[in-house]
Amino acid sequence: MNRKYYFNNMWWGWVTGGYMLYMSWDYDFKYRLLFWCISLCGMVLYPVAKWYIEDTALKFTRPDFWNSVFFADTLGKMGLL
Repeated sequence: MNRKYYFNNMWWGWVTGGYMLYMSWDYDFKYRLLFWCISLCGMVLYPVAKWYIEDTALKFTRPDFWNSVFFADTLGKMGLL
């Protein structure tokens, strides 16, 4: 993973984490600080987790598998419905 990949994929982590922090800002619950810490860690670690999942999936499959007809066409086109 390089810097470009991290910065291109960090936005989803920041949006999701920011939304969770925003929604829990006015509520007072028992584990508020723990929830905020986990949300902040998730915001930072989201691109790393995405890269790890993609890397692991591509170790067991090839990129052409993910671009095959099975994933490109809908179920109706394949005659399954």
